[in-house]
Amino acid sequence: MTDALVAFLKARFDDDERVARACAGDGTWTVEDLEVYAPDLSDDVRTQAARQDPARTLREVEAKRAVLAAYCAAASARGVGSPGPESTHQRMGHDHGRA
Repeated sequence: MTDALVAFLKARFDDDERVARACAGDGTWTVEDLEVYAPDLSDDVRTQAARQDPARTLREVEAKRAVLAAYCAAASARGVGSPGPESTHQRMGHDHGRA
């Protein structure tokens, strides 16, 4: 994984966190809340939106950051932290004969 890709992922995580934190309330949405704020949406759309509430987004961002940090730590420990022209699989010794 290149440094540019890591930076890109971190920026997307930051964007997701910023938007989730900008939402009103405690971050937990219910179908009933969305009936008030978005009465023109169908029940199915409100149900889906409630499932993707800001609190869930923040939990997902935290998990994604942990996975990325674990990957970066493992790659660094194996001496493959700096990007090169070859793929991450090749640098980590998982080429298995692929071109």
